[in-house]
Amino acid sequence: MSPLMSGELVYGLPGYYEYQEAKDDALIFMAVLGVLYAIALYLMYRWYKKMMRALGPRPGGYPGKWKRWLCAE
Repeated sequence: MSPLMSGELVYGLPGYYEYQEAKDDALIFMAVLGVLYAIALYLMYRWYKKMMRALGPRPGGYPGKWKRWLCAE
């Protein structure tokens, strides 16, 4: 038996098990990173909402005046 034309390994070839293990490890790693990313987004959203509540309503009824609202003029 020899490697396929596409370069993939088939069952029984040298390196097949190492290749499958590396694929499994990469999948687990990406899943863990995805979960951590989702948790970070959730916590950042909560922090953002808390900071917006601390600032209070925008003054003067100017909803698009971020510099005035944040006192950065």
